Amino acid sequence: MSVLLDYKSTKDPTTGLDFGYRSGNVYMKQQRQSDENRKKAYRVIRVILSPEIPNIYSYGNFNNTKVNISNDGGTTWISVNFKNGIYTIQEMQDSINNVANQLNWYSKSTDPAFILNYNPATRFIYTKIDSSKMLLPSQFAVDYSVSAFYQMLGYTSLTCTFLVDGLFTASLSPQIDVQSTYLEIFMSCIQGTRWLNGNLNSAIARIPISTSSTATEIVFPSATTGYISPTVPASIPSTIESFDISIRTGNGTECVFLYGNCIIEVEIIDI
Repeated sequence: MSVLLDYKSTKDPTTGLDFGYRSGNVYMKQQRQSDENRKKAYRVIRVILSPEIPNIYSYGNFNNTKVNISNDGGTTWISVNFKNGIYTIQEMQDSINNVANQLNWYSKSTDPAFILNYNPATRFIYTKIDSSKMLLPSQFAVDYSVSAFYQMLGYTSLTCTFLVDGLFTASLSPQIDVQSTYLEIFMSCIQGTRWLNGNLNSAIARIPISTSSTATEIVFPSATTGYISPTVPASIPSTIESFDISIRTGNGTECVFLYGNCIIEVEIIDI
């Protein structure tokens, strides 16, 4: 005996908004009942995830959407507020400089006092400040600590405010994809699916992600390879009345989406 369990969510089930989690609860109008004397297994048939996974956003307890800049060495500050979205390092730099240009801080809009970039050899982020580029004699300063922005760049909370000219390299590797590089999908009715680094892990699927415009879609059987999803023995109750779907990042937190569908199709099998 087998049964297909489908889940689809286009909005955050809690807020009803496009932006937010896609995790949720499924209530079975008719219980799924099977032979309690038979072992159980599952197969992942289809997973389709939205491509819109932000790396700058404010949701729940997380916020990395704010940077402060100054033209008087940090005596007074102006806030640069980022909208929820997907940003490259170049776009982060441009957003900050756009605000400075609107304030008429620079002698030339094309020659800014602030540069945010990375060393292609080490891949570490650096900040460069050169106040000679200012329109009036003044000191440019930047403060990343007013949100979790500094963590994304690889700075620490103690070394992310720069009040003088110079080149300031982050001490840690950048985390531009702040939600990790992969997702794990969990169903509360399926437990004990695999061993991960020696520990029992209940993820039914692990999917690589990237901040790109291409949707992530895992489909079995594969049209290109012909692969069939493996049947995985697991602990599954004989009676299923409801279950929770959870989509977590490699950091163990719920993944935040901007837009798009989340579709999961799983087959529960008696073996």
